[in-house]
Amino acid sequence: MKKITAILLSVLMILGCASVMAVSAATPVATINVNGVDYQTSVGRTVTYTVNLQNAKKISNGEFGINYPQTLLEVSSLSFPLVQNMSLAYNYTQNRFNLISFNFSDANTENAADFTGGAVLATVSFKVKAEGTGYIYLTKEAMSSIEMVTIPNGNGENEEIPIIVDELPNATFTETFTGYGIDPETTISAKAAKSSIYVGSTTSVKATVKYGKGTTTFSSSNKSIATVTSKGVVKGVKAGTVKITAKNNGKSATATIKVVNKKANTLSVKGKTIKANSKKNTTFAKTKAFTIKNAKGTVTFKKASGDKKVSINAKTGKITVKKGLKKNKTYKVKFKVTAAGTSVYKAGSKTVTVNVKVK
Repeated sequence: MKKITAILLSVLMILGCASVMAVSAATPVATINVNGVDYQTSVGRTVTYTVNLQNAKKISNGEFGINYPQTLLEVSSLSFPLVQNMSLAYNYTQNRFNLISFNFSDANTENAADFTGGAVLATVSFKVKAEGTGYIYLTKEAMSSIEMVTIPNGNGENEEIPIIVDELPNATFTETFTGYGIDPETTISAKAAKSSIYVGSTTSVKATVKYGKGTTTFSSSNKSIATVTSKGVVKGVKAGTVKITAKNNGKSATATIKVVNKKANTLSVKGKTIKANSKKNTTFAKTKAFTIKNAKGTVTFKKASGDKKVSINAKTGKITVKKGLKKNKTYKVKFKVTAAGTSVYKAGSKTVTVNVKVK
């Protein structure tokens, strides 16, 4: 096939150029030149380049190339709609020397891609992956069409046969570029519900994001001081100061949280004297045996020492004295009283003596 050296390109109208947003210095932008026109677009966007072929005859063979800046753009999808829907053989090579090479042919000249009314030759979607300036353009055009010619068949009659014509002077290519534009710059702020928490306690960091992309992530500057979940829930581990960072689309903001040790439990306990009966079991409510004040957290009880006939309920503090103890004798029984603590106070315990006086 012969190569066509002339490419007739139609200049595209650029709609809305005057309304393109001003670019912040912090916004990563790529400039893509298509058919002599610069298009500015934000990094991360997906843009589409389309080539239409019009006013051409049916094409039996074609070879084309689409050059693009591989350092700026990454191919996310490509198609050759008219050719792919026909029985012609076609193939392409992608990302080779910043080029997508594409060719198709019908070896038997029985079929041809019908571009007489105009159709899409190729569509490529690119993801903009970096800043900079680059060019997209069509190259390596070579085409041939099938035409019927009449020739004598040697028997005194004429016969029509197909021949391949290599030149298509009336072919018109139109390139379009869509999906471009400058996205508003992402902004983010972070605020902690509490600037100070106790060890073991939690708070949350709320991130306010404008023009973000994807999921906002959270991280802790020191996980040994405080951890943070994917939802921004912070838990104090040990005393210290930590920064919680929220991040979205390359932008980040931090909230500072101080983790402090819990306060000492203010538990105060005093043991009393209870009077038991030597001939029958006797039960005493905790208020009869103890004076408990300023306990922080749930209070539990445990016998520390004393006669085995004296027992205590761990949850209620109710003391039971079984019959059989010696009459007119006082038994000293020690109990451990524990307050579990709260989000602010540590756990605390006191060991006190209750006098069991037997009658």
